[in-house]
Amino acid sequence: MPPTQLHRRPNRVRQFRESLYLMPEELAELAGVSTRTLWSVENGYSCRLATRRSILKALGVAREEAGLVFPADAAPRPCASDLDSPGI
Repeated sequence: MPPTQLHRRPNRVRQFRESLYLMPEELAELAGVSTRTLWSVENGYSCRLATRRSILKALGVAREEAGLVFPADAAPRPCASDLDSPGI
């Protein structure tokens, strides 16, 4: 995918993690994902539905309340790297 087509969606994973006083490594382990994956999710990059579900479970958030962490109506925003780098 060309860099100009990459988009990020804001979410509240970091805020929920910090409210539980968890380090990124701790949440990643609880969710069964890599620290890199968690970093990407916290920074708004897309992930698989299974990854979202794992993170929600690790945060103790019910599926019905997933919108509190991953707002469905949030419009995608361009990645910072898309704005800084010329199209390839």
